[in-house]
This record gives sequence, structure tokens and C-alpha cells, in this order.
Amino acid sequence: MKVSLISVPYDQVELGRGVGLAPSIVFQAGLLARLQAVGIETVLQTALQGEIPPGDPASRFGVLAGRVAQQVAQACREGALPVILGGDCMAGVGAAAGLQRAFGAKPFGIAWMDAHGDFNTPEISLSGFIPGMPLACICGHGLDALRTAAALTPVDPAAVIMLGVRDLDPAEKDLLDSTPISYLDPAEVQAGRTQTAAGYHFQNVERVYLHLDIDALDPAFAPGVDFPSQDGITPEDAVTAGRAVQQAAPLAALSVTAFNPEKDVDGKMAALVVELIAEILA
Repeated sequence: MKVSLISVPYDQVELGRGVGLAPSIVFQAGLLARLQAVGIETVLQTALQGEIPPGDPASRFGVLAGRVAQQVAQACREGALPVILGGDCMAGVGAAAGLQRAFGAKPFGIAWMDAHGDFNTPEISLSGFIPGMPLACICGHGLDALRTAAALTPVDPAAVIMLGVRDLDPAEKDLLDSTPISYLDPAEVQAGRTQTAAGYHFQNVERVYLHLDIDALDPAFAPGVDFPSQDGITPEDAVTAGRAVQQAAPLAALSVTAFNPEKDVDGKMAALVVELIAEILA
């Protein structure tokens, strides 16, 4: 397998702080050697660079999404699997846009592994926190200007599943329940229901984009995140679910986000992130 490692060193749209520090720390923890050990050929390593120009929040996120999309599309065209190292979950908007640039109208599914729904919109969000909105945006709800800036056509929510979710705002849950998206809580993931959900939702897609927000894991395993949520999945659950997704359709891209080295008090999470990536791709 050829892999293109795409670093997104931004916390929201600010360079080199918080979760934006994760890509370099993960590389330092031995990512390349671990991937080579499981037989993966790394053909590209790209780090997005440069400050995001001033402007309104949606426009600035749109600039970043466009940069991610460009690198994802290039990787796909060169026959490599894009592996996006975040950064926060807004990288997912760029990943989806990049897959559309590379594959055109050919449909792809999304498996979104996260403690949170990321299905808020500016109209219903209690906090206004834009990184709590990427999946809704990808599916055509809210942040229209950002989606336009990224040249993203909404993805069919019937080809979307959510894994490990357990923290939904009330209005967010109502919006999610109005869609055909299946969302599995940690107990359902642990019970092995990912394969059934993936088999149902990914029947008519050629590829699947797998997004892993590290806070899907229980804080006992992954304390180094900004928004920990109790009663999450184990690292083994995440790997098993990631492999179950790939039994339904080949991976189109993988993103791993929300690891904050500044919150990693014992310094062990970078090695965990390396292992998760390697085991999911092995």
C-alpha cells in the first residue's frame, strides 16, 4: 500500500498550537518506521504551511479546507492513500472535498469515529464552536460559505455512519435523527455492530473515508484531548471498527485528529496514535 502522509498543523485556523502540534509529535514517535514495519510504503509527506489570511471564520476555514483538499486530491491521483494528521476535525471538510476532486461523481461513504456528533450548525449550536460542525457541513447542513469555498458538494447522509458517539447536544441530536445516518454508541461498537452498519450504508459506494477523532477513545486510554468524554471505546475497539469498515469498502482516506500534545501529561499518547494508524492500515 502506498500512503501519503498529510500534516495539518492547525488548531482551528491557527498554526502550530494545541492540536496543531500533533503531526510533528507523531512523526517523532516513530510513525514512518512503524508503517514500514507493517509493509506500508510511504510515497509522500506533505505539511501544510503558512498562516491563514485574515477574514471571517467561515472564509478562513474555507482556505484551510481548500489546502487540505488539494493535497488529498493529489495523493489520490498519484495512487496513494491520503492519511491526514490533524489538527482538529475541520480537516474532514477538506478531506471530503479532495476526494470529490479526485474521483468526481463516484460516491464514497464516511465512517466518522468520534465522541461527539460534529453535527451542529451555526443556527443550533450552543457554543458556536465551528469544529463541532464539520460532519453536518459535509452532509449539507450549515456553513454554506465554507462548503462553497472548499468546492464541496454535500455527501449523501445515507452513506454515513458514526462510531463511538456519546455526547450530542439536544438540537444536534434532533438534526441527526432527521437524517438516515446511523450512529453507534461505544457499547454498540464494542458489541461488533460496526460491520452490520457499514454493510448496510456502504452498499452503493466504491470507497470509504474513515475519520478518527482520538476523543472517541475513553480518557483512560487517551487523556490528551481538549474535550474528553467518559465511557468511550478502547484502542482495540477502534482498530476492530476501522477494519470492519474496510470489509465493506476500500479506504479512500484516513484522518486522525484531536490529539493535543499539550494535554498529554505522561507523554504516551503519540505512541498510541502511531499504533492506531499502523494497525488500522495493516
